[in-house]
Amino acid sequence: MTKRHRQPRPPATGLPVTFAKAEIAAQETEIIRYITVMRTALGNHLSFENSRQLFEDHFFEMLVGFDPTKLDEDVLAPEDIVHLARAKHPAADRAIFRFVDKAMVVDRFQELPMPIREYFRERAAHGPMSPIYPPRTPQVVAHFIRDVWIALVMERLVRRLPGWPRYTKKKGRRSAAALVGEVFHLGEAQIRRIHEADRGLAVRVGMFYMRGYFESFDPPLNV
Repeated sequence: MTKRHRQPRPPATGLPVTFAKAEIAAQETEIIRYITVMRTALGNHLSFENSRQLFEDHFFEMLVGFDPTKLDEDVLAPEDIVHLARAKHPAADRAIFRFVDKAMVVDRFQELPMPIREYFRERAAHGPMSPIYPPRTPQVVAHFIRDVWIALVMERLVRRLPGWPRYTKKKGRRSAAALVGEVFHLGEAQIRRIHEADRGLAVRVGMFYMRGYFESFDPPLNV
């Protein structure tokens, strides 16, 4: 019986495995560079204090511009902001004190809404509120700008890279959530939770809270 010689295998189709892995790694590096450039450009806009300042400014503007003759469900009334301050919301508390200080400078304290005056007298008798949120309180306010930005960049990656996996690893590629998490030092699951919770909010109000900067800043992504 003659020994059969094994025929050579036909060449594999597609890219060699090592080349494919190198290409994927290069693509991931480019995506991370893209996210990092945007995060660096936004700088301290993503900080805890900036998020809290945004809310304080918002409450203060609501107090200054409040018109009791107009009923608007989208506008916070003074009693609403007092309610937040009584619930230990530091930004609401600071906004009220700014508002009262502004009124006292021009000797108009007695013209302020009754809830504001009552809260100010009560607080003045008990000393300053803690500038931070209680440890058991969800840190939604402290991370607000960061989370909206994460949702925005996730939406942008999904739109610009429609074939890239969103949340889970696929075909050797780390997910967009994992890559964003690497830049922010957060886990893939955390990024997914933020994106799923805030992507609708990001689309509606993200550009406002980023002061129009995010949309105008768009570094090239060559992947």
